[in-house]
Amino acid sequence: MSSSLPPKKRPLRLRPDNFTPRTRTPWGGTRITESYKRGLAPAQVVGESWELSVEPDFPSHTESDGPLPALIAVDPDGLVGGGHDSTALLVKLLDAAAPLSVQIHPSDEDPALAREESGKPETWY
Repeated sequence: MSSSLPPKKRPLRLRPDNFTPRTRTPWGGTRITESYKRGLAPAQVVGESWELSVEPDFPSHTESDGPLPALIAVDPDGLVGGGHDSTALLVKLLDAAAPLSVQIHPSDEDPALAREESGKPETWY
């Protein structure tokens, strides 16, 4: 961490460029960078922008203090609240250039999943 102030004593500014790689979201559009991230870069194709995340694959990063999960590990009470050491909250923007199919993900208990695979607790339209 670059600052000596505890995270709970000052605002944490999250980096605005936590985008899913284009190879994972080839269906992406340009509305995220045109409408929500105008100051960041010229319009570019982005399918998902992970605004607040502690997911291991795409954790949010602060502008100066590193990954959000590491900050929560240092001060869970100050950042998440009493008795919690993490958060399941995920906030992301999605932009598809064209309509997508219905997405139904299997649960972790689905017998069709291989031993090293996991499900997702989500379905979206």
